[in-house]
Amino acid sequence: ELVVRFLKRASSNLRQDVCLEEPSPQLSLPDRQRILSHQLGNFIQLYNEVSG
Repeated sequence: ELVVRFLKRASSNLRQDVCLEEPSPQLSLPDRQRILSHQLGNFIQLYNEVSG
């Protein structure tokens, strides 16, 4: 997934570790979307803390 690749690459540039887990393809689409949106939100929050 594009979002997962983005999060992995972007998080490697941060000074803090970011725990990212790719959602299982066996999950329903809404469940995968929910997990990814949560991870993206966490990343944005951490990014703002580190860069701000």
